[in-house]
Amino acid sequence: MFHSAHSALAWAYQVSATPIVKLSSVNAMCGTPRRSGQNLLLSHLSVHEQHAQAAAIIGIAERLEDPAYREYIAARFGGMTKPEDVTVMMNRIFQALGTGIHGRRGAYKLLLCYFGKTISHKSIRYDLACGNDMVVAIRRGVYNMLDVIHSRAMADMAEDLESHGLIAREWNYA
Repeated sequence: MFHSAHSALAWAYQVSATPIVKLSSVNAMCGTPRRSGQNLLLSHLSVHEQHAQAAAIIGIAERLEDPAYREYIAARFGGMTKPEDVTVMMNRIFQALGTGIHGRRGAYKLLLCYFGKTISHKSIRYDLACGNDMVVAIRRGVYNMLDVIHSRAMADMAEDLESHGLIAREWNYA
């Protein structure tokens, strides 16, 4: 079992990005390599079965109700951050920021920064056509909206993965 939805999604996208390589007979004589921290649920699966399990987890993520959640998971774990891949998230960002912003390219750059890309403050300020204080305020708004999408997407994924028995059910005794 996975510890969380985050670990399940990270594993699934990592496995799906790794090609299946047929080992030579010499490599097979060395035995199977040991991986530290291997998940007990996945330790006895072949490479093909691991890819099938990863595809199943990604399929669960692709069936989430809200398209913004699907886009968020694909961007966070799959690296799919092209403008055509994040249109619903960008629309949510503009809904949160209001009608006064016209710098779609600048807001897109802030979204890329949220997902780990390094873009200069000067470049973002130029695309937003505003001052430093406004850039900070817009960044805060973009990051807050993406944090909301993140928390809801992870909650929905955790619920779906719990129902499939892939992560342990959390018990709250509050």
